[in-house]
Amino acid sequence: MGLFREALVSPGLSGIAEIKRKSPSMGNLRTNLDPKSIAYEYEKAGASAISVLVDTERFGGTWNDLREARKSTSIPLLAKGFFSTKNDLMVAREAGADAILLLLRDLDDSLIHNLMRDATTIGLDAFVEAHDI
Repeated sequence: MGLFREALVSPGLSGIAEIKRKSPSMGNLRTNLDPKSIAYEYEKAGASAISVLVDTERFGGTWNDLREARKSTSIPLLAKGFFSTKNDLMVAREAGADAILLLLRDLDDSLIHNLMRDATTIGLDAFVEAHDI
């Protein structure tokens, strides 16, 4: 079991905090945020894990946000973006991610299967998001 999954199945309440600069539906949320200090505060407040939006176009996040968060926390980090290649996963791992989120709406079955295998090979937990809207 990977580090990210372990954090979520520990006894008691497990919460995933999120570092997010903007939202497609709500616009700018915190464009000038400091991922390093936010990650530190989330861990101090008891978060089990932190998700970091790394998609620039839709969410204003960057890989540097993930790198900065990693500098100040030891709890697991989930990279959230729109990943479709093994190289995307390798960048996530290099930036400090313990897990990645894969979106079913953007990937076919074969690609999801390959990305999940690749994630395991490079030491990432892979989570899949599915929705119908």
